[in-house]
Amino acid sequence: MESIHIATIASLARFTQAWKPAWQHVSPRGTFRQGKACRCGKFSDQRFPASRSRCCVSPARKIVRKRYRLRFGLGASEWEGLFMMRNMIDTPDGRTQVFVIIGDPVTQVQAPQLMNAVFAKAGSNSLMVPMQVSSDDAPALIRALKSAGNVGGFLATIPHKFELLSHANHIGAVAEAAGCANALRRNADGSWSTENFDGIGFVTGMKNVGHAIGGKTVAVYGAGGAGSSIAAALLDAGAEQVRISDVSQPRCEQLCARLERHWPGRAIAVAAGRHLEVDIVINATPMGLGEGDPLPFTLEGLNPNAVVAEIIMKPAETRLLREARARGFKTQAGFAMLAPQIDLYRQFFRIPDTDAAGNSSEAVSSGGFQP
Repeated sequence: MESIHIATIASLARFTQAWKPAWQHVSPRGTFRQGKACRCGKFSDQRFPASRSRCCVSPARKIVRKRYRLRFGLGASEWEGLFMMRNMIDTPDGRTQVFVIIGDPVTQVQAPQLMNAVFAKAGSNSLMVPMQVSSDDAPALIRALKSAGNVGGFLATIPHKFELLSHANHIGAVAEAAGCANALRRNADGSWSTENFDGIGFVTGMKNVGHAIGGKTVAVYGAGGAGSSIAAALLDAGAEQVRISDVSQPRCEQLCARLERHWPGRAIAVAAGRHLEVDIVINATPMGLGEGDPLPFTLEGLNPNAVVAEIIMKPAETRLLREARARGFKTQAGFAMLAPQIDLYRQFFRIPDTDAAGNSSEAVSSGGFQP
């Protein structure tokens, strides 16, 4: 009997779509059509709880509803189910592939909005959601989500990029050089591949606005996940020297040791303040997420032709960028590195391309790093 009712509801749903003009006057229970006064005069131009809806349904409408319900042998709950079916959205559903971005904090991330737009445009039944998780809980969360069959991959932001690398079976070239990753993908055979696109995105963003990197001396403040990836990508793009500063000297020296294996003599660990004569200085630290944060480095005495770059995306204009512009420096905002990464993420997660690939694809092939 239950299967018969389900089939009846489904056929009736198709019937109502085919004869939708004849049903325009029938509203789902619990809603009020805006612009028409309620018979009781209390709920004009608003929505109200289902318990109050009956006073706002005319006797004629009640008769129409009852006739159709009885004609198809539907109970009251099945009738309500019919209207629920008519108002369902297409996705997510049981076949949706889920991608997760983890961070702590996670309120600043922009990738979910951008990636979900990519999924929709490509016609991919996929969804990206943000999850805030502490460093202590991140390993267990990643392992648990990897066991879910419809989780297709991860993105990572502060402070989980080093942790994400440890969950991969196959490590990309940039992730290996940087020692961290910001993307993890499930493969068809059940294995997991990882790569780091922060650096490629940053370099592509610099080139897109005309900032040359080849032969330049660059200072990077921050040897965390983003700073490590950016330092590797800068060296691969031809920077003559990359000076790296971090609050943790051991972490800074470990990064330089990894980079030394790929680009001997071109990455050095320096103390804070050794950036005044460089061509490009980059903030790859969390300083700037809060409005009251201090500057990550001083602008006093900085080379007047230097480019001051930021990786923080929210707020879009940090205190560092405001003060640098006020002093006449050329700047690059954090969002400039995210836009090129979106197409890289699309390729990495194997989402179909609806347009010809842009500059980010060229950056991958020219740098020798395949997603």
